[in-house]
Amino acid sequence: MDLLKNLEYDNFIELLDYLEGLSESKIPEDIEVFLGERILNFFPDLNAVQEVELNYILMHREKSLFDAFKLEHPMLAIDSSGKSTPNKKQYWELSENALNSVYSLALQEVEKTDVKDTSYNKVNTQVYNAKNLSCLKHMPHQKYESYIYYRKLLLNKYHKHTAKEFNELEKKLKELKLEPSKFLINVVKYCYKETNDYSVFLDHLFKRVENLHADTDLTSESNKKFLANINLVIDKNNSLYE
Repeated sequence: MDLLKNLEYDNFIELLDYLEGLSESKIPEDIEVFLGERILNFFPDLNAVQEVELNYILMHREKSLFDAFKLEHPMLAIDSSGKSTPNKKQYWELSENALNSVYSLALQEVEKTDVKDTSYNKVNTQVYNAKNLSCLKHMPHQKYESYIYYRKLLLNKYHKHTAKEFNELEKKLKELKLEPSKFLINVVKYCYKETNDYSVFLDHLFKRVENLHADTDLTSESNKKFLANINLVIDKNNSLYE
């Protein structure tokens, strides 16, 4: 195995030209798919995010893109024989990466205004809260037995989310060994009392739970922190009954 830091751009392009010559199709879209599949045998350790980044380079073939990728991942393994089996991808990482990128932008905007969110419907605060759950942590203790009642009230008031979506969310939380009602009672009561559109908060929250559920080995630091935040909300509600 060699390393990406030792791969020159010209040699990379030669490899792409060689692989392109192996394609049985002359249709550009088919060639792109073929290259994307075959290149994985030369870069077997790519994660899901890196695979997307490399595919973008394959499409555009710009040296600046290649150099940036090389600078960011110098120790990435390369099999010059192209006979390696690619590792199994964790595609939830793509969703996590997108969510965290939006979070970083939202945080920057809020910090610019001295933590006074001036965005429409306070969308930056919604993105922030969906990750840190600050709005839920600051709520008083909740009687979680009333969760189904408040969930019904929320769904009757707003129609952007459905009972089916909540059922799926509850199922994922149970599979994570978390009691859904002890966490979600805060979510539904918070959203029900909001006068602004809360949909960004809820969309991001749902996706973060999905990512946490998909990260079966809990490898992501972002997921670890999100799980810790959920448990803080649950522990607060548990203490009401101690």
